[in-house]
Amino acid sequence: MFVTMGEIVRAVGLRGEVKLLPEGDFLAEVLDSGYLRCRRGDDPPRRIQVSSLRAKGETLILKLEGVEGRDAAEAMVGEFLGFIAEDYDRPDFPRPEEPHPFLYHGLTVVTETGEEIGRVEGVKVLPANLVLEVRQEDREYLIPVIPPVVRSLDREAQRLVIHPLPGLLDEED
Repeated sequence: MFVTMGEIVRAVGLRGEVKLLPEGDFLAEVLDSGYLRCRRGDDPPRRIQVSSLRAKGETLILKLEGVEGRDAAEAMVGEFLGFIAEDYDRPDFPRPEEPHPFLYHGLTVVTETGEEIGRVEGVKVLPANLVLEVRQEDREYLIPVIPPVVRSLDREAQRLVIHPLPGLLDEED
């Protein structure tokens, strides 16, 4: 699975720089690693290296190795930068201390007693913590990723066990 960290939205200047608009699964450390990949649409991801970068507002200006001149940079517009999800488990992958948002997508959420709550369909990246958008049929729950709630994450079984605090799963009237 390809994890998108951002989209190249335009060429910058004449030397082959591009503007990257980061997305929710952005990991800055991957930009300096050998794990960075580039992909257009459903094409297979290909390895790419960043030779320099600078921040510009909410975006990054990148100089990518092998992208020389404005025409080459314009050809990159619409491509996505990211990484291969399976690489995340490699010992030298630059992982953050906290679990990354992509790890939660598609997990089945159950309580400690085994009651199925639903499936994670989205992850909101908020300043204090992540919030999982969990759906089951016509119900939606917002589950905060905080220690009192999240008990265990089993990626192999695609299962997240939670301890629902009072009011977390209550029906609305």
